[in-house]
Amino acid sequence: MRSVVVFEVPPFMSFTRRQILTGIAGLAVVGL
Repeated sequence: MRSVVVFEVPPFMSFTRRQILTGIAGLAVVGL
């Protein structure tokens, strides 16, 4: 459940958070 902590990052890490979300979305598509 530590993945939730990854989203609790400072605003300046928004670009990293966006990349993580994109990565998760990509994995979800591959999973389908």
